[in-house]
Amino acid sequence: MKKAKIEELNQITRLFKRIDIENVETPQNYFNFVGTLDVFPRCLTEKESLDLINEDYNAKHIDKYISFFELCMTTISEPVYVYKRPLLGDGDSRDDSELCKVTTIDEIHPFIISIGREQCFYNFFWKDSRTVVIGNFDLSLPIYSDVQHIHTFKACAADSELFIRT
Repeated sequence: MKKAKIEELNQITRLFKRIDIENVETPQNYFNFVGTLDVFPRCLTEKESLDLINEDYNAKHIDKYISFFELCMTTISEPVYVYKRPLLGDGDSRDDSELCKVTTIDEIHPFIISIGREQCFYNFFWKDSRTVVIGNFDLSLPIYSDVQHIHTFKACAADSELFIRT
């Protein structure tokens, strides 16, 4: 894995409007598809969440997410750009963040595991597919994409026993 070149950072920023895309309040203004990559095919009720999401939840499902990203990397022949988003209060600052260019499956594993442990969150950008997956709590990951590319990501999700729901 390498640090992305300044030109690549500029391309990502120009294409996605900003690198900290998790702060976009109305992503539907920029993307044709806004959804969530999740273990469940629908949004859970508060009671269901309390019953189903516990301290073992992430460990139980992280392999599905690893499979999803592996399938995406083998199906979509383009590098993945990964932007580190420190959790508030973890001692990191935005100044420590950088955009990395990931080209192999082995390179992406630590990022996914870190999200599963909720140690740090990352934004995963597929530049040519104009798609971004945003790290989040409880492995409920927002995904923004163009309609013409979302079918590939949905197929990878289904093959990994995950759902992309709107």
